[in-house]
Amino acid sequence: MSDFVNNLFGWEVSDPELVDDTVWQDVYETYVNDPSMKEWFKKNNPNAYQSVTARMLEAVRHDYWKPSEDVVENLAKEYEESVAENGVSCCHHTCGNPLLHEFVSGTVSVPGYAEQIETATKTKDLETTETQSSSGSHHDHNTGNATVVPKTSSSGNQTSQDSSGGYGTDTSKPEPEVKKSADTDYVEGYEMQKDSAEKPENNGVSFSGSDIFGILFVVVAAGGIYLGIRKK
Repeated sequence: MSDFVNNLFGWEVSDPELVDDTVWQDVYETYVNDPSMKEWFKKNNPNAYQSVTARMLEAVRHDYWKPSEDVVENLAKEYEESVAENGVSCCHHTCGNPLLHEFVSGTVSVPGYAEQIETATKTKDLETTETQSSSGSHHDHNTGNATVVPKTSSSGNQTSQDSSGGYGTDTSKPEPEVKKSADTDYVEGYEMQKDSAEKPENNGVSFSGSDIFGILFVVVAAGGIYLGIRKK
């Protein structure tokens, strides 16, 4: 039943025109305004009853449902009485919802409600603080110290040593040796030179487009002269 009311609120948020006030009123009459149902909730699952009334109050607070003042006051009274008698259920829309607390406190005032809210809030904050502190101390204890061993003249490798006295694995390659002469400005090594990109010589005969056109013109002209001589 609590899941049904939560899902109804979800539909209301997704599409406010999908759920009208008559639906919320029917839910109120069924779960809150029915004495036998209210008594059943208190005996079997007061936390579910608290969640239902809180969710209906949230619908009112967000203006999704606009019931009469008597309905709002009765919902607020039922919710505060449930908290005062059974403690805060601490579902996601009750314990950590200061806006709901402010809303119901401005409507009715039930003795013991504010104290239960304050106790639940302090307990929740304390648990969060202890969790963060435990996580931080655990991180500190797991932090190891490392010592870097200087390079030796033979290999030039670096080796790490942890706090337990063991040595790690070499992770660096030997540094290349560079020979230097007595003159510090002179460094012995390889010299990089830029090769010129020269085109290879072509010994073959090549023709361009204009050369081919000229040859064809000469052949045609010679043929025309030859035909003219024969006709004469």
